[in-house]
Amino acid sequence: MSDRARRWPLVSVVVPVYNGAPFLPRALASVQAQGYPRLETIVVDDGSTDGSAGVAGRYPGVRCLAQDNGGVAAARNTGIRAAQGELLAFLDQDDVWLAGKLTTQVGYLVEHPEVDFVLARQRIALEPGTDRPSWLPPALLAQDHVGYFPGTLVARRRVFDAVGLYDPRTPPGESADWFARARDAGVPMAILPQVLLEKRIHDHNQSHDVDRVRHAVLTALRASVDRKRGRR
Repeated sequence: MSDRARRWPLVSVVVPVYNGAPFLPRALASVQAQGYPRLETIVVDDGSTDGSAGVAGRYPGVRCLAQDNGGVAAARNTGIRAAQGELLAFLDQDDVWLAGKLTTQVGYLVEHPEVDFVLARQRIALEPGTDRPSWLPPALLAQDHVGYFPGTLVARRRVFDAVGLYDPRTPPGESADWFARARDAGVPMAILPQVLLEKRIHDHNQSHDVDRVRHAVLTALRASVDRKRGRR
């Protein structure tokens, strides 16, 4: 390993997958294309029945963990517990990292030790043959925006000691719940201006269940309000 590579912290990439065999190759290829010098990739197979674990196993250096189906939050938590890196990054099975994501975000964290996690901007792409869901206005397809999703997140391990893991009881709002807890805990964070994630929308996304998503987000917001009231 070169001296330059030694200066980069080890990053653990956690990829939860449940019956994602059609999408997983592009996701994992986008991780390996980063060219980041110190990387471990952990795919957590959450009880898939479509051969997703076999797809992951075709990629050199990918460690695949298997568990009974418990949901994406439980799968991310399994990956976090198994991770060895100082930094943690996440990618959903059907999303794609854009070039330079890791070097951009890790570089920022290295230069700003006071910041505990970084997000970035994202763009949304409809998979071919997928109708635009009702919750997705055309304007969101035409422009990028801040991604409050695990796919844009790179975090120091200590963040999960302060905030806790993802809550499996809050699907599909586990991400909103985690970010709300991080904000309420006062964890220092930054949002970078670069577009570093392509979020792929298809007919099987959880986000197509609009009522369920709205209910989950409102639940996370109510929990945040309750936490703040409890500190008074």
